[in-house]
Amino acid sequence: MLERLKARVEEEFGEKITTVKHCQILSESIRDKCGGTVSETTLRRQWNLLSKTSKPSLHTLNLLSQYVNYESWDDFLAKNSKVEASRDEVFQWHLGKQNAEKYSLGSVNYLFKRAGIAAEDVIKRYFVDDSIGALLDSNFKATALVGPGGYGKSLGMASWVYRHVKKRRFEDSIIFFINGSQVDGLYNSSVSIASWLSTQVFRTGDNVFANNDYLSNRQFILIVDALDEIDSTLTKSNTFFKKLVDFIGTYENVKVVVSARTSVWSRELVYEILGHESSHSQWMGLITNPLNGDATNLPPLNYKEIQDVLDNQINKKNRKKKIIVDHLNFALKETVSHPYMLKIFVSIYSEEMLLLQNYNDLIDEFVSREIVNSKWAAEKLDIINFILKSQDYGKRLQPVKKNDLKDKYPVHLRKNGNYFAAYEHLLAFGILSEETVENRFKNMVTQVDFSHSNLRDLLIIRYVVERNNGVDFNLFKIVDQEYCNSDLKVRIVNGLYALAYSENNFDALKDFYSLPPSITLDKDILRASIFQFRSDRPIQSLLIKEYGKYTAAKENLTNNIFDFDGLNTSFNKMLETLLPLANTPNERIYCLAGLAISNAQLLKYDDFLGLSADLFDIKVDKTIGTYSLIIYGIWKIYYAYILHNKEYIASLLDDLHRVEEFYVARYENKTLARVNFYLEIIPHLLLFKDSRRANSLLQSFSDISLPKVIDDPKTLMAIDLYKKLCNEENGVLKELTPFESFTLERQINSLSLNQSYINRICAYVLLAYSCLRMNDQEKFMYYYRNALEISGNCKYKLAEVALLKYLAKILAEVNLHKEAQSFRDYSVTLVERHFENFYDLV
Repeated sequence: MLERLKARVEEEFGEKITTVKHCQILSESIRDKCGGTVSETTLRRQWNLLSKTSKPSLHTLNLLSQYVNYESWDDFLAKNSKVEASRDEVFQWHLGKQNAEKYSLGSVNYLFKRAGIAAEDVIKRYFVDDSIGALLDSNFKATALVGPGGYGKSLGMASWVYRHVKKRRFEDSIIFFINGSQVDGLYNSSVSIASWLSTQVFRTGDNVFANNDYLSNRQFILIVDALDEIDSTLTKSNTFFKKLVDFIGTYENVKVVVSARTSVWSRELVYEILGHESSHSQWMGLITNPLNGDATNLPPLNYKEIQDVLDNQINKKNRKKKIIVDHLNFALKETVSHPYMLKIFVSIYSEEMLLLQNYNDLIDEFVSREIVNSKWAAEKLDIINFILKSQDYGKRLQPVKKNDLKDKYPVHLRKNGNYFAAYEHLLAFGILSEETVENRFKNMVTQVDFSHSNLRDLLIIRYVVERNNGVDFNLFKIVDQEYCNSDLKVRIVNGLYALAYSENNFDALKDFYSLPPSITLDKDILRASIFQFRSDRPIQSLLIKEYGKYTAAKENLTNNIFDFDGLNTSFNKMLETLLPLANTPNERIYCLAGLAISNAQLLKYDDFLGLSADLFDIKVDKTIGTYSLIIYGIWKIYYAYILHNKEYIASLLDDLHRVEEFYVARYENKTLARVNFYLEIIPHLLLFKDSRRANSLLQSFSDISLPKVIDDPKTLMAIDLYKKLCNEENGVLKELTPFESFTLERQINSLSLNQSYINRICAYVLLAYSCLRMNDQEKFMYYYRNALEISGNCKYKLAEVALLKYLAKILAEVNLHKEAQSFRDYSVTLVERHFENFYDLV
């Protein structure tokens, strides 16, 4: 405090005291102002101008205090002690902030290095960001991110910490990020969390958190990743978390985020919160059901997150052909939405794999890494095989009692062999899950089952194939008989079909449609087999010709599926092969209209006209299948506009209504049927810039309370999308509000919009347009580029021309004329080798 008094004296004096002359003048100044004397020699001692110093007397201190306008030294002490303490606290807080940031970045970089990802390539996990942001803005004090192993918890939290520390998002708050293995090395279970953090972060033996004034208007953000990795037996994990729960319930201005694997959280850690009354209400989004072994509060990766990973890990290295999420079929997209599976996909990716669209390759690699070639592999295989055998390899899907498993292997004994560790790993990575249920005798019983259905299916298929010594036609019959009462039959058949197709096993598949109707008439099996044809294997045409010999096969195909997404890349080859074998009006419309639309999209004008001429000879009536009716209606639109026939265009709505009547007659829910029919039609009207007729079709059911008759959120979303796309003034889309843009962006990222490329293209265009209107050029180009890439890779050339022209138009609207002209020139080159009038049609 003396140094502070001297500093104030110098302020009053007007300059630093550095010479004998200064001391002489100051002595006189004190006498004149205070009426008392402090000698020149005393002043020289206090300012270290004499080699021998001494403590000042109370007389000296009182006069110096009066010189700076205080009554006495005691008055100076009383009025400056709080300020001095405050300054000390500020210094200590910023020292703690520096220590915490340095340590946190070290933890982050360790995780990034372990994952093999550069810091700039780690994606933002939107749910993690939203959860932490909501916690910091709320009255809650803690939250937990819970999910199976490999679910992206660690990298999501590390990414948040990295961005917020690097960009100095918080001026006063401290972020301290530490993972379980670091806690194991640093934490002494005999001390409290508050004392431990005071020592680790602030380098003091005092409890920093006990001073409420010290934490006023500041937040200490503690993020502990992987609580379950503190120790293998979970003893130290439980102790640490128990004290952490006490810490949260005791101190103010503390925010805590933790992560843990579901298997440990639901069986061990959550009980510490449930048993702590004062803390229980302070946890945001708490998973309170400790019995549910599959519980998780993290959603799968959304479309944008997957795309960001693909861009950073694959597309940045391979610029020849960019891979986008929409290239992946539904099964593969579903699989890679699990972060660990996406990591495996990136590590084994090849263009051939993408062509095959086979998620089994991912599951094979997963099995290799986490079971066959991992630690405790023998024990894991013992446990898995016991469960498979107990369930008769999928014929009975009832969970296995854990007690039965314990009777065979010591999965419950922590210090007795490797079975406990193997079992915990299988739980941690979501391969197995536990659930405690009440049996019929009112006793609680713990059951064990596979939580990864794709993995279970693969293991069963391997067993079936190995037992049969390979895949042959007879194996399908065996599966049909043995699994007749199992929900897995369809999945096993699909898996066997995919395996045989990938191996060009023609003999196993050529008579597939002679199998019982329980297989051949199943729509899921049909869809899976058609999607296999997207891979242009040597046996594709041979199989289609063989299947064309079966009336039931053609009827099933033309009434239950039309692969519009693959129309210009693989499905048109199938239609070309099937057309010579088409006998009924339904089969001919299905093939001819599909091929006509494909040729129009491929800018083949003459071929389009030739196929269209054959269509005029076929009568459309109630015998025509639903998919054929949809394709026929779409063809009507193409024909009217490509021929630019005013009479056809004028009668277009009437023609579509007539086709719609035949379509709707097939369904009990007439409203839903009409909605679904027109949702297939509308984007093609928009392709030819006819928003007026598209809007007219939308208005035909706009007065109906759609949520009462439609419970599918994707259908309701598509309706909302096309209403926005039809909402024009003078040929210009109405600008979306920020909230509408935000909602649309979340919808695109979370749902596949009826799994239709054309719907996604339309959604991307609308969102891109809205981003540009909000001056977000980066997002504008991101979404518009996605729309163009879908069109290019799926060979929607006519749609690509329309997109490029529209892109040029909206760029010109914002005075980017040079860029607009380059896109306009490129769109011209797409049609100049074909029918040039295509350019003016869209």
